[in-house]
Amino acid sequence: MKRTFGFCVFAGLLSLSCCTVTRSGYLAKANKLFDAGKYAEASLNYRKAIQKDPQFGESYYRLGLVAIKQGDPRQAYEALTRAVELLPDDIDVKEKLSSIALSYYLLDSRHPKNLYNQLMKISADLLAKNPNSFEGLRVKGYMAITDRKPADAIQFFRKAVQTKRDPIVKTTLADVLAQNGQLQEAEKVGLEVVAEAKDYSPAYNVLYTLYVSSKRIDDAEKILQARVTNNPKQSIYVLQLAEHYADYQKPAELARTLQRILDRPKDFPQARLQVADFYAGRKNFAEAARYYQEGIQTNSADKLVYQQRTVGLLLQEGKQDEAANLMEQILKEHPKDQPTLRLRASLWVERGSAANLDAAISDLQALLKQSPDDRFLLLNLGQALRRKGDLDAATAQLLQAMKDRGDLAPRYELAEIALERGQGKQAVQYSSEILAYSPANGRARLLHAMGLMATRDFDVARGELTALIKDDPHNAQAQMQLGTALLAQKNYPQAAELFEKLRQDASVGPRATSALASTYLSENQPDKAAKLLEDALKKSPNSTSMRSELAVSDFRAGKYDAAIQEFRQVLATDPKLLKGWLALGEVYDLKGDLDNSISAYQKARELAPKDPVPPISLATVFAKAGRIKEARACYEDVLKADPNNVSALNNLAFMLSDDPVSLDEALRLAQRAIQIAPQEPGFMDTLGYIYLKRNMLDSALQTFAVLAQKYPAYPTFRYHFGLALLAKGDKTKAAAEFKAALANHPSRLEEAKINQLLQNKS
Repeated sequence: MKRTFGFCVFAGLLSLSCCTVTRSGYLAKANKLFDAGKYAEASLNYRKAIQKDPQFGESYYRLGLVAIKQGDPRQAYEALTRAVELLPDDIDVKEKLSSIALSYYLLDSRHPKNLYNQLMKISADLLAKNPNSFEGLRVKGYMAITDRKPADAIQFFRKAVQTKRDPIVKTTLADVLAQNGQLQEAEKVGLEVVAEAKDYSPAYNVLYTLYVSSKRIDDAEKILQARVTNNPKQSIYVLQLAEHYADYQKPAELARTLQRILDRPKDFPQARLQVADFYAGRKNFAEAARYYQEGIQTNSADKLVYQQRTVGLLLQEGKQDEAANLMEQILKEHPKDQPTLRLRASLWVERGSAANLDAAISDLQALLKQSPDDRFLLLNLGQALRRKGDLDAATAQLLQAMKDRGDLAPRYELAEIALERGQGKQAVQYSSEILAYSPANGRARLLHAMGLMATRDFDVARGELTALIKDDPHNAQAQMQLGTALLAQKNYPQAAELFEKLRQDASVGPRATSALASTYLSENQPDKAAKLLEDALKKSPNSTSMRSELAVSDFRAGKYDAAIQEFRQVLATDPKLLKGWLALGEVYDLKGDLDNSISAYQKARELAPKDPVPPISLATVFAKAGRIKEARACYEDVLKADPNNVSALNNLAFMLSDDPVSLDEALRLAQRAIQIAPQEPGFMDTLGYIYLKRNMLDSALQTFAVLAQKYPAYPTFRYHFGLALLAKGDKTKAAAEFKAALANHPSRLEEAKINQLLQNKS
């Protein structure tokens, strides 16, 4: 038994020693895997070696090499940086790190200071050990370029290519020489690269640019021909030669060049597609369509590709109906073809009809189930939902589409949604994010100025718009916004002058005419505004914007019947115009025709069931008509969807204040509205009115006294202050407030009540 036990112990120890792999063992195993091209397994073993010894510099170095093979430059950079720290005297490690770091540095337009310092140190270390270090000289050359020292760059690159005839560095040398005006030497170096490395395309590009800029067009043609001759199976070079002939209007040479690849289907199986794409890129739609059609008929294997390209061509030509028909044909044969489904959804979003938008949303949601993080799909869905009027859902999708700082399209949409909602700060935020990435972006600059205007920061907005117009004198949209800012600041003469000039611009002419009419109305010249619009309508009788503006002009002039007639005509043309129905409801309300006002607001509510404006407007008229239950239901519907809607909170509170049973609920709602918007005077007036109804007279007096002092021209505040004074027994001061209210033109209803109170007092 003892001998058996001893054997078991010995066997166990032997097994344990076999399973204990050293760091060198992992390194050796990883190196074999690396040599066999098994990079994932090699990486795992290099990491195991590092776990055995976190100071194992050789394993970090090899891990960096694996990352390079795997196309992971960030991992390579991190591993090699650590390797240099652990192996400070190893030249190979430093050279590999400098190569990765230089790539990062050159690709980042900001040229990070930390990478600059690191590269300068590594190159100095390399050159200190070997003054002819190719890597050290190469890095110095590129750093000199970014430091805008071309003479130094040329010196370093010359020494580098003497050490090693590298085509990349030598081509860079030729490029820097050309940019520095040393054209003869640049040409000599470039031709040397072409002779030594016939397949290195950038060298041909440098020479071509040199010849074209020197107006040596024949030599430019010859260098492109040489690239084709030296690389006979590269169709891209043939197409670039064809581009040259197209640019310099040599149709015969162009045709012969393209025929070279069409005649060699074995070498160029995609020749017909490439030629069609070439013509599409040159906007020669007829020739592109001809070759796409030939491809559909002769190449059944690639028929779908040719059809998809044809769809793109038709859209480029503006032939949306033909494109849509072809997409439907494709989807009959390939119902799950994602590129076509995506393109069809985009077209539907662009078309914007209700049916198109519903179909687009359905398709996009289905596509997103398969690709939930696809930014293009998220953007398209956000755009579709926005056009449907569902701004909350649109915002949610657009925020998901915004993955990094370079995603500008969703930011444009979000800024415009913010402006639609009157959220100036958000518009400024999103446009500022675009400008941080693209400072000269004209569209973002315009949105930023519009956001400032929405926050009533007109002076700064005017400054930005003036600068934008200086940079882009033909930007009519910016000029329209500048006119709007002038109008808002009551600078009527300048606004009118600008709008008058813009009326001649086809892109904004109708809007400028409407804006000029608004300017006249603001100057209390309704007749002048009406004549302007009537004259414009004679030239453009179908212009709904002009007719809407004329209706507003009539409305502001108190011509309610004329305004109703104009709005009715607008809505006959565009029955889904939400603003039209809202305006019509308001005119009927002011005219005292509550039944028609209710009908108009109900239509608006049907058109935009999620928009709070129609039900709030409808509730106001219901209340005037004595239909309190229906009014309350409207407000409650709004608050179910948005418990913080301050207009609904305030209006419902004011309405309930006339019901003694509901005064506690009215007070709660009013206080909630003031919590959300403490500076809104109308909400303070509602609270004061509730205090009055609850017989909290001191609180009511204090509230109304502040409002009357701060807003002396607002009749409702003076009227309510008079009611509180009357309740307190101060009839003399109450009468004074009632008279002040009358002098400031109260509503008809308030005017009647005030006159009744004054008569009773007398």
